[in-house]
Amino acid sequence: RMVGENPKAASSVGLRAHALKYSGVLICGVLAGYGGAFLAIDQLNIYVREMSAGRGYIAVVITILGRYNPPRIVLGALLFGFCDALQIYLQNSGVPTQLIQMLPYVVTLLVLAFGVQHIVPPAGVGKHIDE
Repeated sequence: RMVGENPKAASSVGLRAHALKYSGVLICGVLAGYGGAFLAIDQLNIYVREMSAGRGYIAVVITILGRYNPPRIVLGALLFGFCDALQIYLQNSGVPTQLIQMLPYVVTLLVLAFGVQHIVPPAGVGKHIDE
């Protein structure tokens, strides 16, 4: 976390800030690859275009909503997972399915409009330091 907030301070204590940042990006890439493979192989059994249906943007909103804190991100993911499960459950309720399928995306827009006003990203995001 110190590498994200203040890379110079992390470097001054002997941590290799660039190496930690690159390893974090590599780990995230591997996990995203596993997630994509799971979606293509387990959920749908085939790869089709637009299979993620914009859920990557929802993941970014979950990260922002969780204030870049892993336990809060898990709670945000549970909220959006509940909305996704609710839209699947309500599809036979008599309401047009197109309106019900919009539920996770409407919740995303509401969270962006009202829930993330005072959230500040980590101070070191996008800053390059020379070692």
